[in-house]
Amino acid sequence: MGLAAALLVAPVVLAVPAAAQELTIWTFWSEEWLRPALDAFEEAHPGVKVKHEQLTWENGLDKITVAIAARNGPDVVELGSTWMPQFMGAGALAPIDAGELASDLTGLDPVTKSGEVYGLPWFGTANVVYYNKDLFARAGIEKVPTTWDELLDASRRIHALDPDLYGYSIKIGGRFTTWQKFYPFVWSNGGRTLNDDWTQARVTEKPFVDALAYYQELAASSLVGTQEEVRQAFYLGKVGMIFDGTLNLEKDAPGLEYGVFLLPAPAGAKSVVFSGADYLVVWSGSKQKALAGELAKALVTGNLISSHIPSLISFSRSDQQAHLRANPGIALFIEAMAEATHPPMHPAWEEMATAVTEAVEGLLLGQFSSPQEALEYAQDAIEPLL
Repeated sequence: MGLAAALLVAPVVLAVPAAAQELTIWTFWSEEWLRPALDAFEEAHPGVKVKHEQLTWENGLDKITVAIAARNGPDVVELGSTWMPQFMGAGALAPIDAGELASDLTGLDPVTKSGEVYGLPWFGTANVVYYNKDLFARAGIEKVPTTWDELLDASRRIHALDPDLYGYSIKIGGRFTTWQKFYPFVWSNGGRTLNDDWTQARVTEKPFVDALAYYQELAASSLVGTQEEVRQAFYLGKVGMIFDGTLNLEKDAPGLEYGVFLLPAPAGAKSVVFSGADYLVVWSGSKQKALAGELAKALVTGNLISSHIPSLISFSRSDQQAHLRANPGIALFIEAMAEATHPPMHPAWEEMATAVTEAVEGLLLGQFSSPQEALEYAQDAIEPLL
């Protein structure tokens, strides 16, 4: 048989490229911000492709919950710190081998169970008070307030300049806003949601009630509205102070002369604010858990988010030092984080937060006659969850 004939009858074997191994990751951030790191991961892992999907804060938690319940979750997903207990308790997360990163990362304790780590802390922030220097000068306020009495006095003096000006701003509405802005007043006053063994609610005790009473008094000279409403008013110079953590005033209010200070506390007490943290976790249903864990580890260092929003601080000690050198203005945020705390890591925390939110908003909007009545409502809602 000649060569030509042999070629006609010989089996032809074609080289078929192997299908790329795909990892999926869901975060709340732009792919443009993450793509350089994702490309670097793909280059370091030939044959692996990473598909990213951006979630929204409005419905991201619902989408994650539904997907995981349907066993159709992503390999890696970003979770807020207050969401971690419910997913850990449900067995929805796989442990991650943090390896050498464990010695560089803070924030691992709340997500460590029986010696295993169920999430890698990505970044966090602690809110501070931004203030309008012009309004402070017009109101004759010569130094930033450090106590509740001084904060209340400053707010009243600014509001007295003009009924259309507000001294402070109180954020309500939204799924997380109300309780996150209110709880620092509770914690700074020594209040707590639960007792040590989580068998009893403590929201009707004096420190908690007094904090809400003060908040109500402060509201009288404050702009009470949604986060977007009070931010816009601050940008326009209509509000003297705003408690926030992620403002980009150089972009949104380029002509505003502003400063920052720690949230005041009762006289003699420390300011204790909420330390929000976002974690990268691996879904327990992932078919490539080890590789997903490597992706999470690749993203939690390098200041990926902090480089775009300086007030969001990496939990990597080495990243923090580099970030502080490049952005000296974040020193106050790091100081606030040092004294910050978080709610109890109870699986039903989201329901508890909803009860407190309804109590706070109900009082400020006139649905309850007193702080005591509002918090009795919250207590009654929390007790069955324990």
